[in-house]
Amino acid sequence: MAVLLAVIGIGRAVGIGVLASNGSLITPAAAGSVFDQVTQPLTQRVLALGVLALVFAIVARFVATSRSAHAARRAGDRVASAVRPRGAGTGEETTFARFGSGIDRWHRWILVVVALAAAAVVLLVQPLTAWLVLRTALAALILVIAIELLRRPARD
Repeated sequence: MAVLLAVIGIGRAVGIGVLASNGSLITPAAAGSVFDQVTQPLTQRVLALGVLALVFAIVARFVATSRSAHAARRAGDRVASAVRPRGAGTGEETTFARFGSGIDRWHRWILVVVALAAAAVVLLVQPLTAWLVLRTALAALILVIAIELLRRPARD
């Protein structure tokens, strides 16, 4: 991706230089504008795919089986446990606790739905831009955090 972006940048500079040096009626500003109009969709998609690759790398790092990934997940679980609202201590299961237990029961499937929805947005919304990828990743992250805070694991 970096090589393609570099080639586009070099092609722009060389193309404008060639047009300007041949005594053409086309001005360098006009040639640059035409080049930008032609290459802008490609450049946007390359940048968006680069951001998407970065998001995938970060997610893969946290779902991996490495020692550091386990440590990060355990730390996240500890933070979520500390922040989760506790029951009233009456011994009766509250509506919130039942809701949280249901979320815990379906936890993996809910996360799969969030991931599929984020993937659908990135794949189906046009034009694909880096900002679209970032906004979608941020929305998915907020949803995952909310799910983690609302769920009531059996061990809590």
